[in-house]
Amino acid sequence: MARQLAAVVAGVIFFALFVSLINRGAMMVWPAYAEAFPTNSFTAAMMILRLCMGAGALLGSGYLVAAIAQAKPLAAIIAAGVLLLLGGTVHLSEPIWSSFPLWYHIAFIGSIVPAVLIGARLRRA
Repeated sequence: MARQLAAVVAGVIFFALFVSLINRGAMMVWPAYAEAFPTNSFTAAMMILRLCMGAGALLGSGYLVAAIAQAKPLAAIIAAGVLLLLGGTVHLSEPIWSSFPLWYHIAFIGSIVPAVLIGARLRRA
């Protein structure tokens, strides 16, 4: 059980770190993105990039959870739930909710659980 708990914690931390690092990279290579970041005034292309970054981080998180938990699916399910709770809370709160269109929130929140579970399944395969 301790290994599964450690896997969940590692997966959540991985998600946060990966998104942060790749976001900083995007700001370095795309000046308009860096300019839009403080006010969340992203173009549609920027929002799609953000969704792709999030999907990559979620897939990686699921993969890491499965690797640490030695492919026990319960850890990935719990990690997906924790990330859904955290991600949903952030996206449903102000100012994030009013800064993005509804499709963006639906796409991100709706992708959390499937992406984590797919990442875990990739590791188990």
